[in-house]
Amino acid sequence: MTLSLGASAQARERIVNGQPASAGEYPAQGALIRNNTQICGGTLVSNRFFLTAAHCVTNLTTGSIFATSLYSVRFGSLDRDEGQELTFSTKEVHTGWDFQDFDNDAVLFTLSTPVSPALAEPLRVIEADETDLWVPGKQATLIGWGDTFDGQNFGSDVLLETTAPLRSDVDCEADSAYGSEFHRDTMVCVGNGTSDTCQGDSGGPMMVSDGAFLVLAGLTSWGIGCADPAKPGVYTRLGAPALNAWVRDRVPMARASVADASPNPGQAVSFSATATHPDIPAYFTGFEWDFDSDGTPDATGANPSHTYPAAGNFVARVTATGAGQDTAVAKVAVNVAAPPVVTPPPIPPPIVTAPAPPGTEPTPRAGLATILTLNRPQVRRGRFKMRINFAKNAPAGNAFVEVFRGKKKIGSVRARVRRGGTRQVTVKLTKAGRKLLRNSERKRLRVKIQVRVKRQVLGTKTLTIRL
Repeated sequence: MTLSLGASAQARERIVNGQPASAGEYPAQGALIRNNTQICGGTLVSNRFFLTAAHCVTNLTTGSIFATSLYSVRFGSLDRDEGQELTFSTKEVHTGWDFQDFDNDAVLFTLSTPVSPALAEPLRVIEADETDLWVPGKQATLIGWGDTFDGQNFGSDVLLETTAPLRSDVDCEADSAYGSEFHRDTMVCVGNGTSDTCQGDSGGPMMVSDGAFLVLAGLTSWGIGCADPAKPGVYTRLGAPALNAWVRDRVPMARASVADASPNPGQAVSFSATATHPDIPAYFTGFEWDFDSDGTPDATGANPSHTYPAAGNFVARVTATGAGQDTAVAKVAVNVAAPPVVTPPPIPPPIVTAPAPPGTEPTPRAGLATILTLNRPQVRRGRFKMRINFAKNAPAGNAFVEVFRGKKKIGSVRARVRRGGTRQVTVKLTKAGRKLLRNSERKRLRVKIQVRVKRQVLGTKTLTIRL
């Protein structure tokens, strides 16, 4: 079988029906550069390794591989022409890469110098046994700087994001789709004709949620057209056992776990971390933990414990180190439960009020959205960041994230619901909200965050914001 890369079948190099990503939302994303031009996307999978598609470094007419010295990568900016540019020392193309049928479309670059944690953060690669994370129908997250419609040919200046459902292997093997050109051992399909990748997005990540964070499940590889309902995008299947082993045999990786992911305030929580190095079994000897994402180490060792004094949603990160340049990073989510609310006895006589007319009050539906943020997020230039984790059964559409001080709304942002996934948002305070914060005692303000779709409340959280 020979895959034509002409007008009908094209290497995936786009984002169709997407929206601009938020700053810092995808810290592993890099822009692959050749001749001072962004040609593909890719993913930082450790502090020294960058994973992208093999066809990005291949002459698709002859099959020859271009020299490593022609390439570099930019990190740290949503603008494909901005950010910090780093060089590569070597690259390794998958030995099973076939430029005619696009099997094993993967290449692993080694950076000349390690990436600073302040510039980029590696993304976890899916494990071969996590098959429940990429079943048909699960929403995948797609990002890139590529075309926004088929035939555009100049792409997007800013990083775009979208979601699309995974498709079954049977769908992609159908004669109406790709037939024998689709190989389920090395490829997986995503798309329903609405959202898709396109020319310019090649090598970029196809990500799925593990319930707390996005993980790397595929690389944008090829397809016919853009957002064609019958021709979903095809991605390198990183969860396939052989491909997964190929990555893990070359990249240092770490995993973190927590004994109780929903402790009470003041309760000691036990953490654990493991790390592997492809060349030196006992390479990683040090483990440094940051339990509240403030950038300050809180503990060392593979099995520390930590006590969270107050309720909140936290991300605990561990960095494994050894004698050389390699590090491995892992993270785990901790949701410290709020103390139980003691309901006072009713005060007689009860006050009877007329019910609100239908449709005038929001309908609370707790648990459809979880607000993930530091206990006291810092406000800079009237804005602060948080993450919203949407349940799989959350309603579709635009979510409104609103900030209240008492009954007065003092901030808001709108974001697209990502069912079964997490979205980072930047909340903007109103002029009145900024004034309240400036004039508050110790420059701190207790507020209520509410996430709703239309009149349906998906989740709430009370926290303190600070200057």
